[in-house]
Amino acid sequence: MPHLVNRHGVAVPLEEVRRLYRPEDWTLPLPWLLALGAEQPPPYADVTVSDLVGDLQRRILRRRHLRPLDPEREVWRLQGIGFHRALADAAAGTEVRMTAEVDGLKVGGTADYIDSSGELLDWKLTSVWKVKRILRDGLSKIATDWWEQLLLLQALAQGSGRKIDRLGLVLFARDHVTRIAPDGRTD
Repeated sequence: MPHLVNRHGVAVPLEEVRRLYRPEDWTLPLPWLLALGAEQPPPYADVTVSDLVGDLQRRILRRRHLRPLDPEREVWRLQGIGFHRALADAAAGTEVRMTAEVDGLKVGGTADYIDSSGELLDWKLTSVWKVKRILRDGLSKIATDWWEQLLLLQALAQGSGRKIDRLGLVLFARDHVTRIAPDGRTD
């Protein structure tokens, strides 16, 4: 069971947070902390596309050796989950969950949207700064894990008989603010 780290650096077991909660000990309100520890749905695959991209060794070590979670960092994950759920609820049936057997393992992945013309899209809720860096330096240099994820989702989709001609990311900037300087410039 994971632990959450309070503002004093103390790791509190998730199941004890409600009982031990005192607002002065935490940087977030109790409902947010409880949401961070909400049960995740049971896995539909032995390994997911998300498990396979990025730093695989780090993911494996985190699962084996549960580390305390920093609630403020986990809020971004929670925000992304909520964002994806809202889109999925608004357009029921647009998410496409796929699995394939690979070397005895069930590999799964969920495409956020596959349209009838064969375009596979993945939504990403991210920072304005990451969007700017991607636009400046390219996806392959800044977010290689996102590109790898798209390619793996394409392989799963094609393995299940779908024809995928185009891949796309739809980036939503979670912290977009248009700032206007006194001289009228925007950044």
